[in-house]
This record gives sequence, structure tokens and C-alpha cells, in this order.
Amino acid sequence: MRANPDLERLRQLLFSAEQQALERLRQRIETPERRAEDIADVLTEALQRIPDQEHLSRVIARPAAEAIRVSIQRDSEHVAGILYPAVLPAIRKSIEQTMQGFMESIDLLIKQQFSLDSLKWRFESLRTGVPFHEIMLRHLLRYQVEQVFLIHRHSGLLIGHVSITEGEGKDQDAVSGMLSAIESFVRESFGADDDDHLNRVTVGDRIVYLEHGPQALLASVVRGVATPAYREKLTEVNEDIHAAFSQQLENFSGNADVLPGLDSLLKQAIGREFQLSGKKKKDKHDKKSKVRMLLGGGIIILALAAGYLAHGYWQSGRVHRLMEALTERPGIVATQSLQTDDGWRIAGLQDADAIAPDDLLNRLGLADRVDLQFEPYLSLAPEIVVRRARRVLNIPATMASKLEGKTLALSGVAPVEWLLSARRENLPLPIGVERLDLSHTRPDPGSVEKMLASILPDLPEGAITRGKDGTVAVKLEKTPAAPQAEALTRLGRMLAPYLKITSQ
Repeated sequence: MRANPDLERLRQLLFSAEQQALERLRQRIETPERRAEDIADVLTEALQRIPDQEHLSRVIARPAAEAIRVSIQRDSEHVAGILYPAVLPAIRKSIEQTMQGFMESIDLLIKQQFSLDSLKWRFESLRTGVPFHEIMLRHLLRYQVEQVFLIHRHSGLLIGHVSITEGEGKDQDAVSGMLSAIESFVRESFGADDDDHLNRVTVGDRIVYLEHGPQALLASVVRGVATPAYREKLTEVNEDIHAAFSQQLENFSGNADVLPGLDSLLKQAIGREFQLSGKKKKDKHDKKSKVRMLLGGGIIILALAAGYLAHGYWQSGRVHRLMEALTERPGIVATQSLQTDDGWRIAGLQDADAIAPDDLLNRLGLADRVDLQFEPYLSLAPEIVVRRARRVLNIPATMASKLEGKTLALSGVAPVEWLLSARRENLPLPIGVERLDLSHTRPDPGSVEKMLASILPDLPEGAITRGKDGTVAVKLEKTPAAPQAEALTRLGRMLAPYLKITSQ
């Protein structure tokens, strides 16, 4: 159906402004860039108007943490550069404070090491079994802060807690409830005003110092007696906490996550202070103490140096004895010893048939201190030549061996197979041996009988007899076949006079 031009013109005259406004609104809604600009204009004001700011913090915390994690993984150097101005000074300050306390402790221990009081403390250590350094610190320690609690003033809930050791104060909620109950009891019992507070509580050898603020109570558990300077520091820490978390403390409901960085402020209240034992000494006595300290330090340094030199001399003496023992062992030639960062290195030569020097290293206690670096070589020492020959020729254990010049003399009983193999004309001999002397060897009668039985399987029972002198005799009733006869003739010739062959 064709539209009426007049009607269209009338519609434009009547609704053109509304149509343009609707088109602008549609483009604004459907264009992501325009929609993001609109949200950005009101986002800050909308966040400020949210009534439950604590819930907002919990909602934003997880995506913010994930964003930081992804940023660190992608470009850790860029994130480190952003955090550098804020984090590095805090780290440097913490390290400086830790090192300063450590150096003060070391300086105090050294000063008291050579005093008269140290003799009494050593006697106390021997009597009680407590280590000397713990007794010394116990006498010299003016005070030490062991734990710090931050307790909500109105509800008695524990807000934060720090301790010098992980094992201290495992039931912090019970401690905070006890302190709140004690303060309420004292105020109600004595009719005190709201402005009157309990300042400290003594528990055994510890004192709990209480610093009150508008919203929170700061409790410090101290071993010893804290100085006025520390009480002032405790007040400053409580003021800094209220200044940093005034709104969070006012609306605190038990969730300590809404107070990020609280532990770092509480740790500022952790500390300790030493004192010199006895009364202050005069300048003359101080000079004498310094002289004694210098002399004692010099004696310790000399003793350490002497011990180091003696230990080095003792070690080098053991290595020298090891070198001598290695040189005396056949098949090993120790040529050089060199001291390294980890111990000693000994270089030289070692024959494959030489006895391993592990027993020498263990006997001298150098198994973990000496590294043996030996090159292989062939030794002509008689013991090594004999050992090499027994290995190469597979000489039976029932036979004795002796090297006479370059002749290896063997004696004893051996299996007939080995004797026949050793009497070959082309037998290869190991290095150091040019000839075998088998004149004092004899075959094992049992092996001779087995060989005869293998050559003549049809021998009747009783044809083979054994003499008291170890000889074997065989009596043939008939002439054997040519191959068997030839084998018997060769065997009798090689085993004579220990094999006798007769025929009827």
C-alpha cells in the first residue's frame, strides 16, 4: 500500500523532534564508547553513595588482587617500579632497625663477656643448665615487648595482634576478653568515671601496659619494666592507628580485613632495651674495661689463628701421610697434591689391578676431603704382574703363583682342562710375563677321570684306578679306534707322569 505523502509530511512536522531525540538516545545506548563515558561520569559519585562501604571493599578486593597478580606476572619490573617509592623506604627502615638491635645485642654481649658478673652468670649456667647467653640476656635486659593487642573499646573484640614468636598468644581472643573484663570490673567496683582507665596490669614477671583511645585499647605485654620513652611510643602508635583507621574502628564488626596495614603499625610497638649491670663506672674503670676487652679480643683472635694454623698443619700432615702410603702401595704412583677450596686433590697413576686406596682414605679420615684423580697405566711391580697374570690367565685359586724374573712359576692342583690350555705353545701371556713354569703343577685326578670317560665311554668298570700319589692309571682290554687312540696318546704325553695308559 502506497504511503500518503501528506500524511508523512504531517508526521514529520508533528514528531520530528521526538524522533531525533529517540535516535540520539538509541545511538547513545548502542554505542559502547558513549555508554562507557556516561558510566565514568557518575561512577565516583555512585561509589561514594553506597551505604555499605565494607561490603564494597570486600567485593572490589578479589578482582583488584587478581588484577595485581596478572600485572606482576606480565610485567613484574613495571609493578616493582610503581611500588619502589613506597615499599623500599619501609623495607630499608625495618632492616636498619633489625640490624641496629642485633649490633647492640652483640656489642653488649662482648662488653659483658670479660666482666666479673660473667663469672657469676657462668656459675649459674652450670648450676641450672640454662645456656650462658640466655642468663646474660636475662640479667641485662631492661624490658622486652613480647605481644601487642589492639582491642575494640566498646565490644571487647580483638582487632589485631602481633608477637615476637609464633608460639606466643595462641588464644588472643580470650586475652582481649580478659583485659576488657578486668577494666570493666575495676571501673564498676570503684565507681570510676568513664575518663578513668586502668593503665597497667601485673601478671607474674610481665606487665601489661594499657593505652586507651577513642575507639580502641592498645595493650602491650612487657617482660621487665618499660621506660617512659616506650610509654610515649605506645601512645604515638595508638594515635597513628586511630588516625589511619578512624572510620573502620568506629564501624568495626569483627572483620580485621578492613584494616590493611594494621600489623605494620602494631609491630612498631615491639621492642626491647638493654642496661649495663651495676652502677655506672668511672672513666678510669671504663678505660680498664676497654683494655681488658681489647686484650681478651686479641687473645681470642690469636687463639683462633693458632687453631686455624694448627688445623691446617694437621690436615696437611694427614695428606702427606696419605701420599707416602699411596706411593708404597704397588700399582699406584702419587705425583702431586694440591689444596682446593673443598679440600685436597691428589693426582697420579693407578694400574687397573692395583688395590683401591679407599681403605687408606677411611683410615686417615680423608674420604670426604681428598679427591683422587689417577690416570691409568701398566705397572711392572711383581705384585701387580702376578695379579694381572692370574686375572688374564684365569689361574685357579687352588694354585700358588710366584714371579721369578719374567717367569711365572705355578704350583698346585689344577683342572686338567686348564692345564691343557696353559701348555699350548701359542698361549698369549700378560705384560710382565714371558714364560710359564708348570713343572710343579699336577692335574686334578677327578678331572682326569672325567676326560678319560669322555674319550672312552665304553670302558668297563674298574678300568680306571687312582694311585695314592695322585696318579691315574687306565688299563685297555682292546685297542681303541684310531681317533680315540690318538687322543689318548696326546693326553698321556701332556699329563705324564700323572697319567699311565696300559693295554693287555
